[in-house]
Amino acid sequence: MREGGVRPGVGKDGGAERGGVHPGVGMGGGKGGAARWVWVAAAVVALAAGWEAWGYQVAFVTDAAGPRALPLLAVALMLAGSVALALRPHTGAPGSGPGETGIVRPVLAGALFLAIPFLIPWLGFMVTAGGAMAGLAMLLGAPLTRALAAGSAIAVALYLLFVYALGVPLPVGALFLAPTPGGG
Repeated sequence: MREGGVRPGVGKDGGAERGGVHPGVGMGGGKGGAARWVWVAAAVVALAAGWEAWGYQVAFVTDAAGPRALPLLAVALMLAGSVALALRPHTGAPGSGPGETGIVRPVLAGALFLAIPFLIPWLGFMVTAGGAMAGLAMLLGAPLTRALAAGSAIAVALYLLFVYALGVPLPVGALFLAPTPGGG
């Protein structure tokens, strides 16, 4: 502390000495500014996905909402979340932005979600969903046994929901399909 009980870098009125702007606030410099660009980029991706989803059309309509209802709902949630996080004031506290806690876990989570569509045809829905949820739980700090239990429970619940409640068949996976006689 400096004389007069004021911390270094903080003016007498409680604001920062650099023009009254705290480091990291706004779209510019600092770790918080970099985090804001991530959320702005996510909003742009959401808008692009919404543009693409708006064009979904099929020759037959099985329900009133049509094929674009679920993608548009996901886009709306992503857009609302990214805008809210981009506009949220950055406190400047350690660990309050993604740049300060590391980029490894978010990148691993993104890679995990990007791998799901490639794994489902081979491993099936149950194994892929269970593994993905267990992996995500471990990234969030759960111990292995709890992560596996949670992943299995979520996979079973989703399977029951889709297959029995909604009547949507889910892929079994090529790994678990028995070979046909004659090698075909």
